[in-house]
This record gives sequence, C-alpha cells and structure tokens, in this order.
Amino acid sequence: MTLFLKKGQKLYASSFTLVEVCSVICRKIVKGELLIDPLQQYMDLFRNIEDECRYLMLQVISFLNSKLGVEIVDNRQLYDFETIGKDYVELPKIFRETIELSSKINLKTKDLLHLAYAQALSKTNGIRFFLTFNREDFDRIKRQSKATITDRRSPNQG
Repeated sequence: MTLFLKKGQKLYASSFTLVEVCSVICRKIVKGELLIDPLQQYMDLFRNIEDECRYLMLQVISFLNSKLGVEIVDNRQLYDFETIGKDYVELPKIFRETIELSSKINLKTKDLLHLAYAQALSKTNGIRFFLTFNREDFDRIKRQSKATITDRRSPNQG
C-alpha cells in the first residue's frame, strides 16, 4: 500500500477513529456479511460475535500500527468533566468542544467529533492534517476551523 508521506511524516488516528473502524467491521459481522480472507477464516473459529469483534479490534490495531505505521493517539484531558451552563451540566471536555464547533460548522455529529478530536490532538501531539473520507465542502471547513484539512486523494489525483 502506497502512502503519500514525506520523510519524517507520521500518520495518527484518534481512539474515536479506532472505535468507528471497529464498529463498521462489527456491523458487517452482525449482518452476516463475509469478510475478506484470511479474516473470514479466523472468524469461523470463534463461537460468538463478541469474540469475533474483540479479535478484529486487535487485528485492526495491529494492521494500522505495523503495516501502515499509524499511531493511535488520545489525550486523557479530553475526557475530564467540565461544568457548563446555568444548570451546571457536566460534560467531557471533548463534547463541550464539539458543541462549540457545531455553531461554526454545519456537520453531522460524528464528523464534528472527528474534527474536534483532530483540533484537540493537533494541540497536544503536533498533528497538522486531518485525513478523512468525508466529501463535505472542505474549503468552508478549512476557513471555519483551526485544523488543516485534507481529503484522502494523493497529490497526483488532483
């Protein structure tokens, strides 16, 4: 697999991204969809869906790390509870940041969470780009966000 990275560049994924990838795969298992071999051969060894999904999560982490060089990153402070509003509602910091972002950018909740994670992790891990398969209006998002956003296409794809 060709990744379009310059020397010294690294790929990161948030724990939220990992959850989403595993969720997509487990939904396929629950629906009874077959996976590509050799994964399907391993899935046939398990007796229940929970064990299959747990195994696949470990395989996804291993593949991202060892084959693609992707490091899963997070920051515990994103989950610190903050009191907000006159009714003193407590929310994890990442949710408060997502709510604030929702007034600036019109995206679905999942996409807002991805962007909020990208912005927060860019501050703590020096991440400069947010890689996504989303086909939203990236010029608008770039203008309205602090994160640098790029789509999944290589420079050669235009």
